[in-house]
Amino acid sequence: MKLCYILLAVTVIIFSASAQATDPRIQYSTYLGGSKLTCANPGGIPCTQPPAPASSAKAVAVDSAGNIYVVGTTNESDFPITTGSKEVPVECDYSSNDEPCYPTSDFLVKFSPQGKLLYSTLLPLLRQGNALAIDGAGNAYVVGDGNLRGVSYRAYSAWVMKFSPSGTLIYSYSPDIDADTQSMGTDSAVGIALNANATAAYVVGVSNSGFGDIQTTPGAYKQTFNPNDYTTTWVVKVNIASSTSASLVYGTYIGTAYPTGIGVDAGGNAYFVGATFNDFAAYPTTATAYQKTVGGGFSDAFVTKLNSTGSALIYSTLLGGLGDDGATGMRLDSSGNVIVTASSNFPHSASFGSGAPTSFVTKLNAAGSALTYSTLIQGGAVAGIGLDSAGNSYMAGQTGSTSFPKAIPLQASLNGPTDAFFTNLSASGTGLLTSSYLGGSGSDNATAIFVDKAWNAYIVGNTTSTNFPVTTNAYQNTRRGSQAIFLTKIIIEGDLSLTASPKPVPVPHGANLTYSYAVTNKGPDNSDGDTLTTAIPAGTTFVGFNTTNGSCTHPATGATGTFTCTRTGLLLPAHSWGPITLTVKVNAAAGSTLTNTARVTAKTQDVVSSNNTATTTVKVQ
Repeated sequence: MKLCYILLAVTVIIFSASAQATDPRIQYSTYLGGSKLTCANPGGIPCTQPPAPASSAKAVAVDSAGNIYVVGTTNESDFPITTGSKEVPVECDYSSNDEPCYPTSDFLVKFSPQGKLLYSTLLPLLRQGNALAIDGAGNAYVVGDGNLRGVSYRAYSAWVMKFSPSGTLIYSYSPDIDADTQSMGTDSAVGIALNANATAAYVVGVSNSGFGDIQTTPGAYKQTFNPNDYTTTWVVKVNIASSTSASLVYGTYIGTAYPTGIGVDAGGNAYFVGATFNDFAAYPTTATAYQKTVGGGFSDAFVTKLNSTGSALIYSTLLGGLGDDGATGMRLDSSGNVIVTASSNFPHSASFGSGAPTSFVTKLNAAGSALTYSTLIQGGAVAGIGLDSAGNSYMAGQTGSTSFPKAIPLQASLNGPTDAFFTNLSASGTGLLTSSYLGGSGSDNATAIFVDKAWNAYIVGNTTSTNFPVTTNAYQNTRRGSQAIFLTKIIIEGDLSLTASPKPVPVPHGANLTYSYAVTNKGPDNSDGDTLTTAIPAGTTFVGFNTTNGSCTHPATGATGTFTCTRTGLLLPAHSWGPITLTVKVNAAAGSTLTNTARVTAKTQDVVSSNNTATTTVKVQ
């Protein structure tokens, strides 16, 4: 079974747990941006009415080593660029070459796990980046759209751009038929997913305004573009096994809709989501779909699963109520699909917060025929979603509501007109694990989120705040332009619970007494460096021990002192360490009471400290 989760986001921030046991903290957070503009005036007309210098983030991804990649756009001539040179487009105005303009450029940046800028490079001339994926070698694949030579702003092509681990462009590949000659196609790639061994890229995109130029292949689900379709979704599979070039495996159109994200399972089946346009044409659905007819608004969310050859729909369903709905992204795991929608009456089984706007986190079963759960998040607009290996979902977005739901918050109140937010929902969809505002006194919004295998959450977004929370080791600790990017990493730590059980009870004088300890991580995140410590009870001496994991230190046989065991590796949520046994010889006289108190600690923060100790008493016979 596979899970599909929807994404929304655009900002980068790094969090971990704070010194207070119940609060997360910012581990790393930085601004990113410049402050200056460059005017292009090929006609010699004076540059007037300049825009505000601003940068914004579009997508974020993290590689297996913990390096962070961000795609965004800037109009700032002093945006930090370390690789290549800043190119000024041939034209940057839709009306005339003779009019002055302030060109914008899209970029790809890479930070180390500690937040050091490793490279920053511009995308090729007149290209925009919308999404990215990273392979195991640290190559970045950026998808988007762009004009090849700047000869026409009325046509643009979809592109896949591959960058080396050092930020050098290796190749640009377009699935368009006439990308080199700039036909009248209006194609844009909006999402990308790589298969497990990074030999294939699955790209979802859209053809706008009645023009499409995507290559389709024999036997594809839909081989021809319908010019009557206002906006059409397409999917291509690209062979990226070669280190220096790419080629088309299959290409197909799907239907009238705007896609927002894509994922792929181990069998090569592609899952993609987005929003339909119900007033223009019906989006294709399958016979066993959860919802085959429109909900009533201008748009519905959709979830579609395409088979491994691109020749047929395995399932395709709508998700929507009477309002306007749209999925904003997706994630896949081994359990099913989770989708984010927005509607005033979409079915839900749990709800958090109050007020507008409303967003939904919805989990669709593997067959696309039923909802596993649907949860309403009120007071915020979700922009992105991530997923951990236990099925907990992580969301980021924007809120201007004082009634936005809060749980173990980093920031308990709204600081500006709008703040970014971070919310962590349980795997069942019924529990709010943590939920917090994030922002300064200006306007802040999160635009993308990524969750790595260690359950760290990386948020990127945009801020006008001069006091957005940044750390002392930030790459850039001040906002320079009118709007900057922020990058934040969030870590939500585990909740360790300790139990102890002595045997026999009561214990005869001169006999051995064995304490059995068990440590359970109640989540929501991993725990690391778990350590059990206890003193040999008064009236007893050390005999022996046993542990299922890790290493222990102890007194000599027949001595007293402290017994300590430290576990090796991460303790995942809903997992236990134990039993850890400690055996002592009872020297205390009959009628006395033996008291033992054990404590568990960790290198990572514990969100609840009240269950970290266990005390037992045993009567001596």
